[in-house]
Amino acid sequence: LAGRRRRGGVPGEARATLHGVLEKALGACVNNGSPNTVFTAPEKTLAEVRARLMASGGAGIDLATSHALHSSSMNAVLDEFGAALSRTVMKSASIPVYSNASGGLAGEDIATPGYWLTHLRSTVRFADCLKAAFSGGAAGLELGPGNILSSLARQETDASCVAVFTRGLEEEPDAVADATAGLWLAGGRVDWEAYYRESGFSRIGLPGVVLERRSY
Repeated sequence: LAGRRRRGGVPGEARATLHGVLEKALGACVNNGSPNTVFTAPEKTLAEVRARLMASGGAGIDLATSHALHSSSMNAVLDEFGAALSRTVMKSASIPVYSNASGGLAGEDIATPGYWLTHLRSTVRFADCLKAAFSGGAAGLELGPGNILSSLARQETDASCVAVFTRGLEEEPDAVADATAGLWLAGGRVDWEAYYRESGFSRIGLPGVVLERRSY
């Protein structure tokens, strides 16, 4: 179930109702922010939650997914998944990476099979990552097929975030230019020399302006 904010959030009665049902069999598998949490449970339990939530003024929808990732349903494949991971060559991250398993900066364990087993089974703490990443006032740039992540970041934080994606018939170079301009306006540093390096453009001096000279 994906809880959706309505007029500033789910009413208090709905939150209390949801908390009571959570104590039964629900598990949070993805936390994208206060109004966007995905829960997992048997279908009967989910139906009960949906009914109670809607009765209290909240809202919930079913998400169509191929696997029940980040839930107890993954327990049956952990051994097989771990064996596959043990045959994979892993290296430590060369840049800072935020971990959706811990909600903070990833440590050296990100290059171990155990980390990814935990990630497969645990709640995705994306909202915690957003708060940690933007706590210092950084600007965000999303590179991908859409703007979902940057939209979630703006909902959960006060960060300025832009996304590189094409809208309708927009060409890719125009999308990149729009995102670069947005990043610069948000205070981001842009290497303009690198940006124009492959464009064939060159910097020229503007002609002077002829002014009417008058003596006073």
